[in-house]
Amino acid sequence: MRFTTWDDYAIMSMVESGLGIIILPQLILKRIPYKIILKELDIPAYRNIAIALRNKKTASLAVKKFLDYLKYRY
Repeated sequence: MRFTTWDDYAIMSMVESGLGIIILPQLILKRIPYKIILKELDIPAYRNIAIALRNKKTASLAVKKFLDYLKYRY
């Protein structure tokens, strides 16, 4: 490994330049401006994303709205 970065777009730019391969979540690969080849894994990989809060009753209005959105969206 010669290059390390946390910036997904820098990584895709390096791949576009022929500097390697990457495995990224499908969400980041939507509408990318890079000329890279996208391939699916032979065995799909998944991750669970969770949300935690101390007390829903005392949560801010923004948090409550976000939780409502999650119910609507998922």
